[in-house]
Formats: sequence, structure tokens, C-alpha cells
Amino acid sequence: MSHSRVSKALAFVLFVLALGCSESAENASESVLKTPMDWAAELPAPEEFSWDDQPISFSPPPADWERQREQSGGLLGARFVKHVSGGQAIHVAEVTAVGRRDRCSELEALLQELDELNPREFQSRLQRAQPYLNDPINQSEETAFEAALGRLADAKVAYRAGDLDETRGRISAALWDLRWVEYALDEVVGPAMFTGKGYAQFGEVKLSEPLAMEVAGQEALSLDFRIERGPNPDRVIHGRKIYVAHNNRLFEASFQGIEEYRPLFDAMVSTISFPVGPCEH
Repeated sequence: MSHSRVSKALAFVLFVLALGCSESAENASESVLKTPMDWAAELPAPEEFSWDDQPISFSPPPADWERQREQSGGLLGARFVKHVSGGQAIHVAEVTAVGRRDRCSELEALLQELDELNPREFQSRLQRAQPYLNDPINQSEETAFEAALGRLADAKVAYRAGDLDETRGRISAALWDLRWVEYALDEVVGPAMFTGKGYAQFGEVKLSEPLAMEVAGQEALSLDFRIERGPNPDRVIHGRKIYVAHNNRLFEASFQGIEEYRPLFDAMVSTISFPVGPCEH
């Protein structure tokens, strides 16, 4: 089992154990009356988060949800766990494998810091900034990445010749090539989609069919799941995962817990927006 799957499984074990100490029936009965609109009135103002190079803005849950860092299973983002609730958890995170293919951020930084680098640093930074050409996602990526790699090879030659202006021009041209890359949601979401694999040991996993929706004006997919740990309905774990692509980056918003808090999650998702980032395509 990979390190990311071990981390996810461990987190889920802790969640299952915590769910046995769920919140009081009184609190649950209060929350069941709330719709997404009700929850929206309780949400704080939206905050901007930037875990890589594409900012995302959304309203976090109310103050009784503890904020943590989400960094497992190829995700990087924010996790929110409700206090004394048996493990109700929400996260919003970026799927890093998609956003880091073009190395846009590394190239932007290299361009800005070029005058301050020594030859060894330049060579190292240029190597790290190479777009990931293996297994191209589509034709636009393959064409753009090949062109950018050629420009960066020319930049290396120009740097060795001591021509920083030409070096700078070639790196800028590579960035221009990368701006023509465009991914559709269905081209990148497959490997990130929740399948329930590795969770069957905790109960019977039931998945819904993914449903098309929109988030922040972008095409998105919503997937519901249930994990039934026995005939008692109180031992059912409910979940929802929403996937949205923006600016060649893929984001996952996720909820797991009791059904009464899913409207809160939906209210949060409705506040998502995408500010302009440094690597626009």
C-alpha cells in the first residue's frame, strides 16, 4: 500500500473510532432542520487560499470546526473537523498531480530571480522547471510542452554563452507556449475519483453515479457515497466529493460524517470562486 493510501486509511480509522462518540441527539435534531441556505447565513466571509499557484476562495465552516492542514493522498489544502462531533470532516484541496505538470510556477520564479542565480543554481532550477511530458493528457499539452522544452534547451545554451537577455527571452517564450495548454475536467478527473478502494474493511461501500454540476461557473462532478457498518442506520457514514477544474488545476471538495451536516458542505461549495493566479492559461 502506498504512503498516501496508508495516510488516508489511518485517517479513516480514526474517523470511524470517533464516530462512535457522536454528538448529542439534541444537536443532531437542531442541525437536521437546516438547509444549505440556513447554513449560508452562518458562514464567515470568504477567505483566499493558495496552496500552489492557483488561488481559491471560499467561506470556511463556522468557528466550531477546527482548521487543519490537508496533505495526504496527493492532496494539498485545508481540512475542517467539527469539535466534539465524532469526526465530521470537510476538506477543500488541490490535486497536485495535475497542477504541477507544466511547472509554470517554477518558470515564473526562475524568470524573476535569473539575475541573482549562479550557474549551478541556474542549472538546478532550470532542470526542476521542465514540463512533465510523459503520458500527455491531450494534444494541446503535448504540442505546448514539446515547444516549451525546446525553448528551455535554447535558454540553457544562451545562459552558457553569457547572454542573459536571450536566456530571459527563451524562458518567457516557454511560458507563452504553456499558456496554450487546456484541460477538460473529464481528461484529468479519472485518477482522482473516489472508488471506495481500501475502505471496504470498514463496511459496505456504496457509490452513486457521478452527477454533472457547476462550481464557480466551471464544469464539476459530484459523487455521493455511503459506508454502512451494520444494519443500524446510526452506523452509516455519509460522504460527498465534488471535483472541479479551473485554469488547468483540479480541486476536490469533500465531506464525510452524518447526513445532517451535508447541507453545510453544500453551502460552503456554493461560495467557491477562483481569483486570478500567476499562471493563467
